[in-house]
Amino acid sequence: MSQAIFDKSIGKELLAGPVRLAISYDNPQQWPAWNMDWDQETGSAKSLCKRGRQRFRVVENGPVRVALEVSRETAGSGFLQTIRLSAGDAGKRVEIGNVIDWNTRESNLKATFPLTASNRLATYNWDIGTIQRPTAEPRKSLKCPPTSGLI
Repeated sequence: MSQAIFDKSIGKELLAGPVRLAISYDNPQQWPAWNMDWDQETGSAKSLCKRGRQRFRVVENGPVRVALEVSRETAGSGFLQTIRLSAGDAGKRVEIGNVIDWNTRESNLKATFPLTASNRLATYNWDIGTIQRPTAEPRKSLKCPPTSGLI
């Protein structure tokens, strides 16, 4: 089964590969409650929520919206996804809801969307403005100018 999201308005396929829930190793050297180490985040997934042993159920099938529920277990955790498509202008998007019973230790979960489009820089919004940073580089340390000794 292949996955595709085709944008009819621009005539292009938007996905470069399948959308997946990927489980990655996550045990940072410092502050494991909130820190993520670059080498672990850029490494390959240790497991994927695969197609095996899935249960499918149609939960909505009306004239305005259809919804499919997919449940599965991977690496000791449970995943329940609801995928919805609507009619009319609301149908210009795919809605995906996740309910996750997370029991996988030293790991994190990523929803991966390999897109055909890419950008070297991302713009992040802050309260005081915006900042641009590279999308595929490790975190940069904040470098302050040297002080003049008059503190």
